[in-house]
Amino acid sequence: MKSYLKTTAGVVLSATMATASYGATVNVGELQGFTGPLESMIGAMSGGANLAVTEVNASGKYLQGTINVVQGDSVCIDAAVAIAQAEKMVNDDNVMALWVLTVQVTLELLLLMF
Repeated sequence: MKSYLKTTAGVVLSATMATASYGATVNVGELQGFTGPLESMIGAMSGGANLAVTEVNASGKYLQGTINVVQGDSVCIDAAVAIAQAEKMVNDDNVMALWVLTVQVTLELLLLMF
């Protein structure tokens, strides 16, 4: 019985490893107010986020391959625009995660999800 379990576990592990998407690109969405009242602050914040992603990609230690940042403009004060951008990122750009700066936009997106 132990031999059967070990063999089954080995086959499942091998199949999992074979189907995992190592070396793929993972898209992450950056939804910030590139235009609007906070426009002057966004350049530094976006630059810092992109620097972190560049360092992770350069290290080669991210097992899924590389991270690609997809940017979207939330306009900072218009939740409808931000929601449209978030939906585009998820549906068209296939982002796996979003990072959002504006609290209002974050709350609107959470209300849509739940």
